[in-house]
Amino acid sequence: MVYFDLGGVFFDYTVPINQFIRRNHLNRQKAWDSFFLIDPPAFLGKVNSQEHLNRFFKQIDFSKKDPFDFCSHFVSHFQVIPETHRLAEKLSQKVKLGLLTNIYKYNYERIRKYHKIPLLDYSPIILSCDFGLSKPDPKLYELAQKKITYKPEEVLYVDDYPENIKVAKTIGWNTILFDIQTLDQTISNIEKLALSC
Repeated sequence: MVYFDLGGVFFDYTVPINQFIRRNHLNRQKAWDSFFLIDPPAFLGKVNSQEHLNRFFKQIDFSKKDPFDFCSHFVSHFQVIPETHRLAEKLSQKVKLGLLTNIYKYNYERIRKYHKIPLLDYSPIILSCDFGLSKPDPKLYELAQKKITYKPEEVLYVDDYPENIKVAKTIGWNTILFDIQTLDQTISNIEKLALSC
C-alpha cells in the first residue's frame, strides 16, 4: 500500500504563485511568508480556498479589481511532474494507492478537473480539510492507518516535507522523501520499496 502526498509530489504548486509574485512586482520572500502564515486554517477546512486566497491578498495589500477566479487559475497552472504520474499509473496495477495530503476545501476537485494527478482509484483519500487535522499532526497519520487493513510495515508514505516523513516513521510506516532534484533516483526508490512492502 502506498500513500502519496499531492503538492510537491504529483505537481509543483509554486509555479503559478511565483508567476503571480513576479507579474505584480511583489517581494518574493514576504509573499511566500504571508502565504504559509495563513495556510493552517485552510488546511483544517476552516476556510475554503477562495477565502484563503482573499486573506493572502489582504496580507500582501493586493487589490483584486475583477471577479477573476484566481483559485481555478492557480490550480490550472500547477506544473505536473510526469514521472510521478507514470509511476502511479504503473503501481496502480500492482498495489493499492491512497492519498494523504494537506489541502484546502474544493481544491481536490479542481486538481482532478485539471488532471494534475493521475485519475486513478485512490482509496482511502485523506484530505486534511475533511478531518480538521493537518500534517504533521500524528492524529492524521493514525486516522490514515485506521482507514486501511494493512499493517504499518506494509505501508509506504511519499511526501516532499521532511517533518511529515518524520512523523510517518513514528507509526511504523516505510517512507521516502520526494526530492525533485534527484527525481530519477527518487522514482526508482519509490517503485522498489512500493513493490516490496
